[in-house]
Amino acid sequence: MTKKIMYLITSLAHKRVFESFEERDDMKQMVVGPKPVITSGIVPEDYSDFKIKNIQTYSKYGEIQSIVNKFKPDIFVQASLPCASGIKLSSGCKKVYVSHGMIGNHTKGTIKKSELNTSVWRGCDLYCGATKVFADWVKHVAKVDNNKILLNALPQLDILCDENYYKSCRKKILNNTNFPGAKKVILFVGFCCKDRYSFVKHNEDYFRSVLALEKIAKKNNWLVMVKPRHEYARIMKFLQTHAWGKKYIKSYANIQQSKHLYFITTTGHIYRYFFADAIVLNGTSTVEVEACAIKKPLFIVRTEVDKKYDPHGVLNAGAAVGVHNLDKLELYLEQHFGDGNFHSPDKQTRIIKDMEITFDGKMHARIQNKLRII
Repeated sequence: MTKKIMYLITSLAHKRVFESFEERDDMKQMVVGPKPVITSGIVPEDYSDFKIKNIQTYSKYGEIQSIVNKFKPDIFVQASLPCASGIKLSSGCKKVYVSHGMIGNHTKGTIKKSELNTSVWRGCDLYCGATKVFADWVKHVAKVDNNKILLNALPQLDILCDENYYKSCRKKILNNTNFPGAKKVILFVGFCCKDRYSFVKHNEDYFRSVLALEKIAKKNNWLVMVKPRHEYARIMKFLQTHAWGKKYIKSYANIQQSKHLYFITTTGHIYRYFFADAIVLNGTSTVEVEACAIKKPLFIVRTEVDKKYDPHGVLNAGAAVGVHNLDKLELYLEQHFGDGNFHSPDKQTRIIKDMEITFDGKMHARIQNKLRII
C-alpha cells in the first residue's frame, strides 16, 4: 500500500527543510504550510521552488485539522516542535521530526539556565538531524535510543549543493539595493534579540557589528546585506525596553537608509543571498556549518563570551575566524579581500567530513527512504 505522508510547516522560515523533497511513485505526499507573504518579489517567497507539487496553505493554525482529516496521513512530518500540537491524527499515524537547524555542543549544559521546555521533544517515532551532537541531545531529552534517530539528514543542506541556487539572484538582488556597483558584498547574519540565556551575551554584538560594518563598508565601497532575526519594529521595541539598548536607538534607526546596507526581510530565503563574497555573523547559527559546506569565508563576532565558546567547532577547526574585538574586523576583511587571508577552504571541508555530514544533495532521499519503512 502506498503510504500517505504529510509535511507540516508552521513557520515560513522553515520552508527550506522540505524544499528539496522529491515526488515519488512509492508514496503520496502533501506539504502544508502558512500562506506565503510576498514582501519584495526579488527572490522566491512562495512555494514555487518545491519539488512536491501538492501544496496546501492555511491562514490560521486551526485550519490544519480539516486538511489532516481529508488527507488521512500515515506519517506526519514536522520541522518544529511539539509535533502535531493540537492536531488529532488517526490511530497508528507515525510522527516524525526533521530538524530545521543544528544543535550546538553547548545546548545540553544550558537547559536550566535557558529554562528550556525539553518535554516538547518527546513522542515522535523518528528524529532526523545532522550529527552525533543532535543524537546525544535527542537521547537526553526525548528518552529514545538510536533506532529512532536518523543522522546525516539535514535536508536544507541539499539546496546548497547547487551553487546556481544562491548565485542566480545576485544581479537582481544587487540591482534592488542602493549600491549595485559595490566592490565587495558581505552577508551579515544577526543573532538577536531575546532575553533567553543563550542570547544575552550576543544581543549587543548584533548592534555593535551592524554599526561597525556600515562604517567599514562606507570606507571601502562595499555593500553589507543584513539578515536580522526580527523585523525592525520588534528590534526597536527590544532596544527601548533594555537600559543598554537605548544608546543604539538613534544610530540603528539612522543606518536603515545607508546605501551601504541592505536589510533582508525576515521571511526572505537567506540561501539566496549566499552569493556574498564573505559571511559575517554574531552569536551562533547553523550558517556556521552551511558556510563551511560551500567554502565561504566566515567571520564570527563574539565579544562577550569565553573564547572556548564554539558551539559547532568551526573556530577550533580553523574553518572560521573568531572576532573577539570588533576593532579587528576591518583588518580581517581588508586582508582577506586583498590577498585571501583568513580563509581555509580545506579546513572547512575537513570539519564537514569530521561531522560525518555527506554534502551530496541526498539528505532528503535518506529521509524519504526511511519514511517508507517506519
